[in-house]
Amino acid sequence: MDILCLLLLIVTTVAALRLDGRLETIQVTAADTNYRLPKIVRPLTYDVYLKPEFQTFTFEGDVKIRVEVLEDTSEIILHTNKQDISLIRVAGPDTEVNITEANIDYEKHFLIINSPSNFSADNEYNIDITFTATLSEDMSGFYRSSYSFGNETR
Repeated sequence: MDILCLLLLIVTTVAALRLDGRLETIQVTAADTNYRLPKIVRPLTYDVYLKPEFQTFTFEGDVKIRVEVLEDTSEIILHTNKQDISLIRVAGPDTEVNITEANIDYEKHFLIINSPSNFSADNEYNIDITFTATLSEDMSGFYRSSYSFGNETR
């Protein structure tokens, strides 16, 4: 019985590196996986365009995502983080889809795209998202960095 308890403890305990360099033990539960996307929509291809502006440390971008819908749904959920989205277009098999609402769940980093009609199972859809954002300083996402060369920082 002691071995089983130890095994369960190992499965649910994770060591995390803190910003100050120390290891911290955290407990992970099944509820912590709610950041995962639903499996009813599957991405097939991504076409990403990024245009950085190094004087202002910002960038503009456009992503075209081709997805396959596996079950009828009124929403498509994607990941997003710290982008200012200016345009969302969704095209179905025959025509552009009317998008009534798009919301961001900031806790889970979800972009939730809603339509009054269902996205139909066994069909492919093309999603086009235009956005701007800031080049990150914390080495996550699209980030900026510098290096020294002699007395110059580049």
